[in-house]
Amino acid sequence: MRIALITKPGHTDSGVSCYTRNLEHNLSSLGYKVVLVHPEVPLPRWLLKLIHNLSGWDLETFFTNYPIWIQYPEADVFHLISQNMATITLFRKPPGQTLITVHDLIPWALRNDPPLRVYQNKVHKFFDWLALQRIRRIEWVITNSRYSADMLISALHSKSNVIDNVSPRVD
Repeated sequence: MRIALITKPGHTDSGVSCYTRNLEHNLSSLGYKVVLVHPEVPLPRWLLKLIHNLSGWDLETFFTNYPIWIQYPEADVFHLISQNMATITLFRKPPGQTLITVHDLIPWALRNDPPLRVYQNKVHKFFDWLALQRIRRIEWVITNSRYSADMLISALHSKSNVIDNVSPRVD
């Protein structure tokens, strides 16, 4: 079985990148063929630079965080490594079983709290909402905590495809 791990490029020091490395290693050690895939920014670099110079908006970073285009490899299972990756399904769903890991929904939970919200603009807030809506269309959803599962169930008003993936505590 071939598994495609879909993750954004870079950020080698983050918790999500550590999760990706561990997942890749553990799946490979179980005999699965694992391929890492990075979404693509759908605009030419010259246009990204022009928009950044005119508006100050870094669309390359934006579409890295909320991707809308990817070249899917041949795989049986497509694992979207974080909740923002759900926007990749907007125009083209992966051609196989799909699952997503939801790490947290803190930005969404704080969206209406001005001192704490992280959205840079209304488009950013909209794409976070869009990612949340796209999660509904993914077959399997894994959360890394009971709290994240509860937040997701509350936000989606559904728990049909949520799997709580909390490891037992080790004291």
